Amino acid sequence: MVDIELVSHENERMEYHDQLMQLGDLIRQRYQALCQQRKDEMFHTRVELAKARALLRIAKGKTKRGLRYIETEQKPQAEGIADQVVQHASAALGHLLEVVSTVS
Repeated sequence: MVDIELVSHENERMEYHDQLMQLGDLIRQRYQALCQQRKDEMFHTRVELAKARALLRIAKGKTKRGLRYIETEQKPQAEGIADQVVQHASAALGHLLEVVSTVS
């Protein structure tokens, strides 16, 4: 569920974007129904944590690519990767702040 959402934001122009979003919505609805049935009040919090973790993993992977650009003196590409890493980290922070506000 988290991966579908993240991929859809990365590639909004991909051929199957709408179908992917519909699949994500269906999965989310089914999980929410299951959580209501099980009286799982922390589902949303766990999803937000999973989103933050996934974004940080993506950012970490991009730092490795950025390092290769630096080593091969490809400054514009390295700067682009750095901007992407900051965007992913900022998005992860937003999800973590939502978790903090939920548990506080």
